[in-house]
Amino acid sequence: MSERFPLPSSPRESRAETADGDVIDLPRPERVRDEQPSAAKILTAKKESSVMTEERFLHEIDRLKQQAGKIAASWMSKYEEAKESDLPQLFNKFEEFLQKRENALFSLEIPDGLDPRIATAIKHFDKNVTMSFGNGTLFQGNGATAEVYEVAGHPEFCWKFVTNQEKYNVDNHIRVEFNLLNKMRGLQRGRVRTPEAYFLRIHPRDGHSFGMERVEGKNLSQILEHPEQFPEFVKIAKQMDRTQVLQEVTDFVHAMHTEKGITHGDLFRRNIMLDRTGALFIIDFGKAKRHESDTNTRDMAREKDIACVNSEVQSFFKGIDNLYI
Repeated sequence: MSERFPLPSSPRESRAETADGDVIDLPRPERVRDEQPSAAKILTAKKESSVMTEERFLHEIDRLKQQAGKIAASWMSKYEEAKESDLPQLFNKFEEFLQKRENALFSLEIPDGLDPRIATAIKHFDKNVTMSFGNGTLFQGNGATAEVYEVAGHPEFCWKFVTNQEKYNVDNHIRVEFNLLNKMRGLQRGRVRTPEAYFLRIHPRDGHSFGMERVEGKNLSQILEHPEQFPEFVKIAKQMDRTQVLQEVTDFVHAMHTEKGITHGDLFRRNIMLDRTGALFIIDFGKAKRHESDTNTRDMAREKDIACVNSEVQSFFKGIDNLYI
């Protein structure tokens, strides 16, 4: 199921009030052709104007270059050739183009079978999603190509935002990762499962992202490397039945292969989370793949995943046993 929702926007202030109560027009920024803002700055600009200014035009061109380089070059050529008096008309046309492109490409997709209450909430909080990116108080973690945030106002949701689309796509397109995570829904062995996939957000300006269940916990690497920051989780880990945990993790990974046909390929401590109830979550399907048709290849992939996760969990508990806090 795919539905579209318009992004919120707020008009940029073009006038200001003086101390005496007079209203004055703000000066037009000086035209600069040789310096353009970086894409990183664009991603954090959450209060963009609904009026196309020269500054915003350059911002949007910089963003567009990453997604449609030829189109961006065409608009930049028009900008370079335009007379000063023709710029307002050019900017208006560019704004219309961006809006049409956004309407055509933006989708917020909710998988079939999701709890109706969750689906209803998702349809109404797209604004909260866009407000969450770059908010340090909502930051959950990051990798080389993506960052994860709690959704503002919805602590039960978290949001994975791709920050380097080209590098991210070397492994999986975000739609592939989302679909693989969604396919894992309902699979559980003891206390081991994955977070539930909630929504896929495809957006031509903001970049692509997806939402999922937020785990109230920390990954095993965080707990082991910074035990003084997470004594609660160290205590939980020390009380866990190691034999039972290893069996449940092994059974889960085996079922992931045999029942879901998925190879994770990155089952290291950073991708295993422990929550406050002692449950374990397998996360980050960015390198996951569907099974090859060749039986030997499937078997080798399964054994590799199982060996990796067992080694990581055993080394985690060994490190925990050596902690005295």
